[in-house]
Amino acid sequence: MESVKSITLQYIADTPRLQEEKPYRIRGFEIDSDDGVDLSNLDWEDHAVQVTDLRDSTTALDFDTCGFTWIDYRPLTQPTYDEKSVIAYCDDMIALLHRHVDAEQIICYDMRLRKNMGQGSINGSPHADRELPDAPIEAAHIDHSKDIGWARIAHHITPEEKDKYFTGNYRLRIYNIWKPLNPVIDDMPLAICDPRSVTWTDLVAADVIGPGFNAEVYYLRPQAYHRWYWMSKQTAEQLLLFLSWDSHPPSDGLNCRL
Repeated sequence: MESVKSITLQYIADTPRLQEEKPYRIRGFEIDSDDGVDLSNLDWEDHAVQVTDLRDSTTALDFDTCGFTWIDYRPLTQPTYDEKSVIAYCDDMIALLHRHVDAEQIICYDMRLRKNMGQGSINGSPHADRELPDAPIEAAHIDHSKDIGWARIAHHITPEEKDKYFTGNYRLRIYNIWKPLNPVIDDMPLAICDPRSVTWTDLVAADVIGPGFNAEVYYLRPQAYHRWYWMSKQTAEQLLLFLSWDSHPPSDGLNCRL
């Protein structure tokens, strides 16, 4: 029998300001409040959603159709805040991903530590020096928009590699690997939505202006037909692998994942 529970997620609010402006937020910059610059024009509202525990799910889910899966794996190293441990962890994740996907080249361009500090932050503004963990992100979102995935990949490869991989002969993807740092996660687990239950009209594009790269993400409009999942008591050896962006999505489906 499936285990389903009700949780609260934060969604972008449809405010009058957003009828005239594109949603945006600025992060990673030190901006004086006296400058009169709004760091964001976003407002949020809470909505209750039903999430199904994948430990008890009877729904057929596999990576090829829904874009996410759990992998049992004990990482060779635990990432901390020093560069050496970050590089070692990223190399381990690259090797793990090579074992699960058929890829000619894999690049790890980012690694973040998040910690629930009880502040209820929905944006989790990143610390450039990585000396402090980022807060969890509570807003329902997709990391890369349909178009920005190309720019994100181009940002991390050489011009020669871009000439090679952007010809249309290669399938380019952005993956995310997520795991708890504690032995068992007790609060703020990651919920993930089946992209097959999401339509393009459910998405609101927003600019994220940050140091070195200006991104575009999607925030979700709440819909009762969205199908959300999570894994109860996820351990540090149960890694969630999900597809964040795909240059060649199946049929007319989303080329990005929540």
